[in-house]
This record gives sequence, C-alpha cells and structure tokens, in this order.
Amino acid sequence: MKKLAFIILLLLVSCKDNSTLGNNYYYLTRYEAEDNGYPYGSIIYKSKQKNLYSKIIIYSDVIKVKSNKNYIITMQKPNINILKSIIKDDITFWKEHYLKTKKDSIVILSYDTISLKKISKLLINSKSIDSIIKNKEPYSSMLKQKHSNNYYIIDKNKNIVIGPLTKYNFEKIKLQMSIKLDF
Repeated sequence: MKKLAFIILLLLVSCKDNSTLGNNYYYLTRYEAEDNGYPYGSIIYKSKQKNLYSKIIIYSDVIKVKSNKNYIITMQKPNINILKSIIKDDITFWKEHYLKTKKDSIVILSYDTISLKKISKLLINSKSIDSIIKNKEPYSSMLKQKHSNNYYIIDKNKNIVIGPLTKYNFEKIKLQMSIKLDF
C-alpha cells in the first residue's frame, strides 16, 4: 500500500504543467509542439489562450525555461532551418491567400507590416529567405552568436524582452535587476 501511495505521489509531482508561465505567456515544448501539430519546435509565446500561438516571443529551439511572478528566463539554441521554414511558410500562405481572394490588406510578415499585394510579388527562394534572416530583427540578432546559446529575460509585467544575450551579459543583467532565477 505504501508503494502504491508513493507511485501515485511520484506521478502527481512529475506531471506538473510547466507550460503556463503567467501573464498569458506559455512555453511549448518540442514534444507538445509535435502533439499539437505545430511544426516549428519549442517556443515561448504570448496569447490569451493556451495553444493559440498568437505572438511568438522566443523562437525555436527553447531548451530551458524558468519563471516566477515577474520574470521568465530562457535559453535558446537558434534553429536556422526552422526559422527558414517559418518565413517560407508565411510568405507562401499570404501569397496564396492574395492570389485566391485578390483582396489587398496589411499583414505582419517577419516583424514588418506589408501589403498582401507586395507579398504576392516576393520570390520564395533560399536567397530571399536568407536575406530576411540576415537583415531583419530579431532573426539577425539570434544568429550572431554562432555555435552558442542565446539567453533572454522577459519582464512579464512590462511585456519587455531583453535579449538575445550572451551568458555573461545574461548573468550580469539578472544581477542588476535582482532576478533570483536559475536554470
């Protein structure tokens, strides 16, 4: 009987949901992404509803996350292949939408507002996608530190993202802001 109670307790503790980070911030693990049909890996997103990826805050691959009442800290290993897929899929989706409806409007594509008519004229090839990654924020900052992890601090109350940071700057800013979170 004691063994059964111990196993039940262990299951309850191990099934803790770490995906809800507070203030409408969520962590989507790679495994949950696969289960939910989200093809772009582990992310931090902000949304009024869990599993509705309204605004991606930190792109794949998010490998560590901790949070408290005021802050979220996260470690990211940028995945350039996933970034390229996201950009290509977004361009393709909006291009097809415009060609089907012939109605122009303004949408957000790669953190810029752009008309659907302009999107319909974009070439979808590796050169154009590489250009977006190289020249647009946050992509270009994410990939500056080759073969290294990026670190972020999210102030949940002010909706401010600090990063990508090096490990050294991350620890320095955590100390300055008196953030008592560690991975």
